[in-house]
Amino acid sequence: MKKNIFKKIAYTFVSLLLLGNLTLAAGCNNKERAATWLVNTSAPTTSSKGNVGDMWLDTSTYDIYQLRNDGWILCGNIKAEDGIDGVDGVNGNQGQNGIDGTTWFTGTGIPTQAVKGKIGDMYFDTANFKVYKMNANREWEYLFTLGAIGNTETTRWDDDGELKILMLGNSFSDDTSCYMYHIAKNAMANGAFGKDVNIEHFKIANLAKANCTLELHLSNAKNDVGAYNFRVVTDEKTVPDSPVSTDSVYDSTAATYKISDAVKSDNWDFISFQEFNSDFSYAALPELIDIVSDYCPTAQIVWHMTWAYQESDTPHTHLAAYGGDQMAMYKALVAGAQNAKANISAIDLIAPTGTGIQNARATSMGDTLTRDGYHLSGEGSMQGTGTHNGRYIAALTFFGKLSGIDLNKITYYPTNVTESDYKLSIQAAIAAIKNPFEVTL
Repeated sequence: MKKNIFKKIAYTFVSLLLLGNLTLAAGCNNKERAATWLVNTSAPTTSSKGNVGDMWLDTSTYDIYQLRNDGWILCGNIKAEDGIDGVDGVNGNQGQNGIDGTTWFTGTGIPTQAVKGKIGDMYFDTANFKVYKMNANREWEYLFTLGAIGNTETTRWDDDGELKILMLGNSFSDDTSCYMYHIAKNAMANGAFGKDVNIEHFKIANLAKANCTLELHLSNAKNDVGAYNFRVVTDEKTVPDSPVSTDSVYDSTAATYKISDAVKSDNWDFISFQEFNSDFSYAALPELIDIVSDYCPTAQIVWHMTWAYQESDTPHTHLAAYGGDQMAMYKALVAGAQNAKANISAIDLIAPTGTGIQNARATSMGDTLTRDGYHLSGEGSMQGTGTHNGRYIAALTFFGKLSGIDLNKITYYPTNVTESDYKLSIQAAIAAIKNPFEVTL
């Protein structure tokens, strides 16, 4: 599963395509060393990444570009002129009928035995985007889910046996990432990624600075300031099954980590960004994304849409700005996420964590998902005044969106989550991924 912006192909492979009468123009300087060929359906822009000497094929025109010190230069075209049409040949004899191919069935929900098919036939559940195949026992066998349920955005990562997520944020990204590793491991064990996916290692990291805005993140990135805690959870360094606090797994608790050090520490599949509160201005975001992408150009960029605060007689300052109206704050968060996606082409995905929380509030769990009115509740000292575990819902929604897993296959839940709340949490997350910008429970 490769990042869908472009794909790299070896210079030697493309050179074979240029044999015969198709040659590069003299403007392309062929180096002795192997170059990287980049293939896309359009010409490169000033923001297109590469190394000096790299080549670019625009498949819509077959123009060839080379990256020089002063940018991408058009230097050739590999499309030959159309040849003369040949004479029509004599009609051949009629061939034998072929073997019946696979039949695709569609329906809403899991296929039943009432859906008659033959071995090898396929079934597509249009309600949940799940694909089934009739096996040798003539039973419909689940294969995989096409992305996250209801997901219209592409969710993919390098299929190298690892899945690595880095969150750039604050205490809200800490809340969201708390249970993510356990959900990821449980998803792999239960086949939630699909039949042919085998992820051996997960890495969940959070680069956090309390109350940090996008503007401050940008300033820290531009000046390479060491001001962050860096929490990394991997197979080698894990949190307990029911984490009370995440302090024990911070690589740096002295707030000295730099954005550059964290981003360059691994080849991340996803890097997420978020705002400090609902007063969202994405003016600083494009430049911040550019800086981070220079350190890790293959990562998919995620906007983390956080949650509205809990209503109370004495609302938090940011909720008070909306007259204490939680739904007004939620709608502001939605509008900010939609505007960011519409105006910043570098954003690949929206993680609708805030909608997952708002969906859960519409269930019997109610508005009891924070430990202090705005931070999500967890376990032990992280539960605070919260009656239900908001961190778990956030992790389900965020990881479910990025990974495209079948959340119905998740069986892990924290010790203070009842079976009833577990089921409601799964429903809230699935509904948020399917409808990221509205409450549907």
